[in-house]
Amino acid sequence: MARPFFPEVSVNGHVIDRTLIAAEAQNHAAPPGKPGWAWQAAARALAIRSVLLQRGMALGLNPTPELNEDGLRETEDEALVRAVIEAEITPEPADEAALQALHAKEGDVRPYEEARADLLAAHEMAAWGRAAQAYIGTLVSKATITGVTWDRPDGAGARGQAGMR
Repeated sequence: MARPFFPEVSVNGHVIDRTLIAAEAQNHAAPPGKPGWAWQAAARALAIRSVLLQRGMALGLNPTPELNEDGLRETEDEALVRAVIEAEITPEPADEAALQALHAKEGDVRPYEEARADLLAAHEMAAWGRAAQAYIGTLVSKATITGVTWDRPDGAGARGQAGMR
């Protein structure tokens, strides 16, 4: 019997529907003739989403969907992912020494006090990214995930780049 081109993907025993992966794959670039690259990127994204949703359920979170910055209401799943992130991820706070070092590194010509708000925003965004990457990496490492290749087909390790271990 032939092995399916796109294997079944499951997270902790929960199978992710192939139609969801196919729909998500439309959001991921792939070279011509390499649909498997987009499929795997979509499978990784949905596996991470599934791990976050399962964590939210395990924590007993029941958030109310909110309006986003565009005035659109979150789905219940989006609200649950947001609630997990708010409950479990704490980025490192910025300190003046780190902001001043960033100012010097970036070569900003503005005086530090003038650039401080932008530096703080950049630091916070990077800190949230690092904290989320580490948190998701921990969740993924504890999960049983099948049918997903964490290394990208071009040889770059998605695990290393996405905090996956």
